Amino acid sequence: GVRKDELREEILAQEGQTKIPSAVPAPNPAVSVTQVTAPMAVPTLGSLPTLTPTPRENREAAQENPIPVQKPQNAPTDKQIDRVRRIIIDAGHGGNDAGAPGRDRRYREKEATLDIAKRVAGYLREENGLEVLLTRGGDYYITLKYRTDFANSHNADLFVSIHCNSNPRPGAHGTEIYRYGSKASSKYAAVAAARENGGNDFMDFTLADMRNNFYKTRSSALAEDVESKIVEDLGQHFRNIQQAPFYVLAHADMPSILVETAFISNQQEENKLRDPYWRDKMAKAIAQGIIAYKDRVEGMDENQQARR
Repeated sequence: GVRKDELREEILAQEGQTKIPSAVPAPNPAVSVTQVTAPMAVPTLGSLPTLTPTPRENREAAQENPIPVQKPQNAPTDKQIDRVRRIIIDAGHGGNDAGAPGRDRRYREKEATLDIAKRVAGYLREENGLEVLLTRGGDYYITLKYRTDFANSHNADLFVSIHCNSNPRPGAHGTEIYRYGSKASSKYAAVAAARENGGNDFMDFTLADMRNNFYKTRSSALAEDVESKIVEDLGQHFRNIQQAPFYVLAHADMPSILVETAFISNQQEENKLRDPYWRDKMAKAIAQGIIAYKDRVEGMDENQQARR
């Protein structure tokens, strides 16, 4: 039964007389609760703050221009496929994932891959302007997802995974290099990918294809340069560059290859893998191939800028 004009007059009359305290005073420990006899003041309607709605146009502008997220000062800059500054070397397997065994089952893939990966990183670090990171530096287990997450989170320019091959046929020998492909280039390539994936499967080939199509040409060039150095420096039999849906290649957001250095299932090649001198030559050839790729793409970039 209260009219609007009466309510308005009451509010205007009380406005400014009663204010909400800005802070609640701290209780006095000397005064007990039972000593407080005065009733607590209840704010009246006039003391409540006025809520002014945000104009519609301001709300729309706020949605279109959200507060920008600031990157940490030490965050890496956006990578360019025409520059090579940060390289990830991935030593396959590790820890309880020993990889493929040798003929006597005492020498395992994880031992050879870690040693070769460390040697590759050592040679690359001698090159000025390169930063080289290892996905694992010791004999411990890491997941396939961790390997690519590590590379992507560090905004790397290249990803090179080191492995040893294996085949039920003891005569199989040579070196193979893979780049990503949702469809394996051969039945053997599909088997090799399934073995290295270790049961990890990913069904989103569309997303992987979209990601890797951008780097397809660069990954092929990297594979060719590494192949050339391995054949030239080691005289190693080379099996064709192939493609397969390796997990680490599918999820690396950069040019990437996987090197199957030799067949640990072949007695002669297992002997090579056991030999520190041969492992060093293999590591040096891989490193030189990476540097040759770096020089090639950066030379192409300089030529393009000169033409502009």
